[in-house]
Amino acid sequence: MSRTCLKTLKKIESFDEVPSLEEVVELLVKSCNLIINGGHSKIFKFRTLLTMPSRESLNGYLYRNFIHHIYTSEFVDDLAERILTINSLKPVVEIGAGNGKLSHLLRDRGVNIKPIDIVSKTDFVEELDGVSAINKYSPNIILTSWLPTRDKKSTSSIDLQYQFLTQESVNHYFEIRNSSDSKFFDCNNGGTKLIDKVYSRAEIDSQYSVPIDLFSNNNIINRKFKTEVDYFLENPNMFLKNKKTFNKWTILSD
Repeated sequence: MSRTCLKTLKKIESFDEVPSLEEVVELLVKSCNLIINGGHSKIFKFRTLLTMPSRESLNGYLYRNFIHHIYTSEFVDDLAERILTINSLKPVVEIGAGNGKLSHLLRDRGVNIKPIDIVSKTDFVEELDGVSAINKYSPNIILTSWLPTRDKKSTSSIDLQYQFLTQESVNHYFEIRNSSDSKFFDCNNGGTKLIDKVYSRAEIDSQYSVPIDLFSNNNIINRKFKTEVDYFLENPNMFLKNKKTFNKWTILSD
């Protein structure tokens, strides 16, 4: 593994730094080749790279360190531009901000943003649930990453998207999600309004977005995993773009 790739890993873990897409792709390409050649575990002490979370994968290492998405500089630049174009006078609220890295990076790019999380371990992130934060700040724009689909205490299914989109102030919602989660709230079922507001949901090209579950293989190098790795190596940017991990909801009418 090259020094460049090791530096990229450090940037991924850092609060202040963010790697470029080129750096992340180089890391993934080298790691994929290590897996194919059987050398990955010798370097990382893990068998696999970005698979579903487990103790045996690099993904698991990132997941345990609360890194659910690898933000690239291009992705943060693009997201900041999309938010600033809306020209909202109120602060953006990032719900489920974790350690606040994404908000920190967006703030450096001129975005007025409030990071909140239901559990906060830093003064930078306000400890607050999503609905309470929306009621407090009345944001026109909200941002989330990897929303949970189940309540941790009761294990029952929850639809946080519905809870957020039905709040009066919210007109725009940027949603960053894991690549395997196809669940989303259907705002328009056969023309029938399911909520008081009707939103359009657009999948934004995600070539800059790198989820840590990039290759879902249940931690076994099987035929599907091999196919995914081969496809990624043939055209990394197209592979990332097709993962569809970045959505934008926009209000259509009241």
